[in-house]
Amino acid sequence: KIAYYGAALENADAKTTFQVLHSLTKSSDRKLPDHENDESMCHEFAEFFKERVHKIIDVTRARVVTESVEMPLEPVAPQVPAAADHYPVHTNQVLFT
Repeated sequence: KIAYYGAALENADAKTTFQVLHSLTKSSDRKLPDHENDESMCHEFAEFFKERVHKIIDVTRARVVTESVEMPLEPVAPQVPAAADHYPVHTNQVLFT
């Protein structure tokens, strides 16, 4: 089976790859999670993904705090660009953030 599917996927385009993988993973029993009604299931899914996003935000914030703590505490002199580094721009090229 490994050789067969390996050969089928070796030079396959996206459509063929999907078809092969789908044939390997499809289940004859497509079941939804246990739920009281469709609305409650939708709310459970929404809550699940909301919690996942908040976990990602928390981890990202923790990394930012950790990385900023590891920065050197000595003051660093600001880098002043030379006059040659300045180029005239038109007002419609200026981006405001």
